[in-house]
Amino acid sequence: MLLFSLITDYSIWYIFPCIGIALVYSWFLYRKDNSLDEVPNWLKKIIQVVRFVIVFLLTFFLLSPMFRYLSTNIEKPIIVFAVDNSKSIAMGKDSLFYKNEFENKLNNLISTFKDNYEIYKYSFGDVPKNLDSLKFNDNYTDFSKLFDYIQSTCANKNIGAIVIASDGLYNSGTNPTYLKTGLNCPIYTVTLGDTTVQKDLSIENVINNKVAFLGNTFSIKVNAKCNKFKNENLELIVEHNNSVVAKSVHLINTDDFTNESKRTKLVCSIIKLY
Repeated sequence: MLLFSLITDYSIWYIFPCIGIALVYSWFLYRKDNSLDEVPNWLKKIIQVVRFVIVFLLTFFLLSPMFRYLSTNIEKPIIVFAVDNSKSIAMGKDSLFYKNEFENKLNNLISTFKDNYEIYKYSFGDVPKNLDSLKFNDNYTDFSKLFDYIQSTCANKNIGAIVIASDGLYNSGTNPTYLKTGLNCPIYTVTLGDTTVQKDLSIENVINNKVAFLGNTFSIKVNAKCNKFKNENLELIVEHNNSVVAKSVHLINTDDFTNESKRTKLVCSIIKLY
């Protein structure tokens, strides 16, 4: 839809004095001009009209007129579909369904929205990307990277909703429960695969000095996470050339254990390399 409007620095009613001045000037200039006696009347009329137009425009421009142009372009709201492409999706009882049928059913569902919405399809796991095909072969699930990717690709766009299909088992990035998305739109989730937390051990983070000198001792701080290892011992080992440099043993007292608040500190030594 296109809209035009005329605006001036002064009241638009001043246009009528401009018309009056132009009429009076063009009439007064030619009312007793004997030099035009031999000019045909129709030509006199044309000259008067031209004079009127010129004087009118000159006076009208004193009002500082401007034409305002307004264009309205209606864009469809965007629905973002993000599908977890990690290995855990296809490790449950329905693995054949996810490998053979799921993608077709997903495309059929998305096609029902295309008339009223613009569709963005992403897959995420190790790295978020445009959804070409689902292989369920990524080793990680990182929701932080997914939302960063959505923010970068959909910046300043009209996002109507985000639909995330996942089993919710993340092993990289921020816990999605506490994640700040920075997106002002509703987020809907669809449960896939087996959402049961599996027995797992992982090292989340390792902190150490970038430089250490030969013969000196230095500490390594390890942030470990364990699921389903309650009342079992966790042994952390640092090795160099198949030799144990440092180790420590910890009793796991909960099913969902992390030592993030008090990282394990291992003291190591720098030895001469041969």
